[in-house]
Formats: sequence, C-alpha cells, structure tokens
Amino acid sequence: MASLLRDDLGLPIPQYRTEDGTAFEPLTGSSGAMFIRKKDGHDVALGATTDAEAADGNGSVIALLKNLRTRLSRVETVLNTLLDPTSNGLKLAPRQPVEIVTHNELAIRDTGNYNSGLIDVRPISGRKYFRVINGCDQPMTLKLLVYSLTDLLGPIYSTTIAANTSTLVTATEIPILAEPLTQIEVQVRFDTAPTTGAVKVQLCGIPA
Repeated sequence: MASLLRDDLGLPIPQYRTEDGTAFEPLTGSSGAMFIRKKDGHDVALGATTDAEAADGNGSVIALLKNLRTRLSRVETVLNTLLDPTSNGLKLAPRQPVEIVTHNELAIRDTGNYNSGLIDVRPISGRKYFRVINGCDQPMTLKLLVYSLTDLLGPIYSTTIAANTSTLVTATEIPILAEPLTQIEVQVRFDTAPTTGAVKVQLCGIPA
C-alpha cells in the first residue's frame, strides 16, 4: 500500500497518488508552486509573467492570455472609432449629397431636343430632385425618361419650366423621383426658340 508523504513535523504534505496507485508524489513544482499533471501525462504550463506573447496561438497560458489581451485591445480601439461617446451609439457618418450635371450652361437657340445621355442613378437610392435654371426668354419643357438596365423604352415624365426661372423639380411634380431608379435620361426642349439666356440642369439626391 502506498504511504503518505510527510514533512519534517510528520504532517502530510500536498500530494497526489500515481495512476498505478503504488506511491504518492509531492504536489509541488518550481519554487513550491503547484505541479498539475493531466491523465495523459502532459504538464499544464501556466507559464511566467515574463513569457512572450503567443502570437501564433501556441505557448503557456500566460502567453496566450497576453495575446488575448492584445486582441481585445484592438477590438476596443475599433469600437471606440465607431461609438459616439455622448450617446454610446454608433457614429453615423453624414452622407454627402450627389449632384449630377445633365445640362451645363447650354445657350439653346432652336427647338431641338437636347438629351443628357444615359445616367446611372443607382447610387441615389432615395428621393431625387432637379435643380433647374432656365435663363432663357422662353418656357422650357423638362422631360425625364426612365429606363431599366436592359430596356431603353421606359416611361416619360415631363414638366414645364417658366422663362427666366430658377426652381427645384421634386417628386411633387414628377412622383417617380421618390422611387429607386436604375438608368435615366434627361431632355430639355423649347417650343419657341429662345433668343437669350442659357440652361443648366442638375440631378441631386442622397446616396444609399
């Protein structure tokens, strides 16, 4: 039968029994620290405070904890850049308006159609509006041609801009401007040829 290990005073010391049950061994390691042995015989290396950080995931428990601390610190840094310290909510970056010039200071002197060409408006997913300057001496018709990515025979919407007028054309005048669109074309024309002034048209909105 295995006998208990005792100190100089005859008192049992911290110990464990070997797997075969034939003896007891001291439950101490370096500098009197506990020595723990798993059933498979591998030592659990707690490590020391001087252990280098285990960047590759291998090492002592302390080395692994150091690596975990570093990773948590990085997460905290990222979160601090995203959180609003006042509300503790996420910081919402202001979205800058998109402005697309479709007709730029055109001095139109005839009754022809002046088209912008195809415009991809997918970046402007919300409400859109036109900023129109009709500096000419005749009323102008503004047309919006709505297309899909594969079909160039979409519906046409129009509104009239009075002579010598600067105005906004919104979803009130052209309701489709409130909807998400893919491709459009903008057309301006005069029923009576102007003799003075120029035309500028901008499509504006907020990106997705």
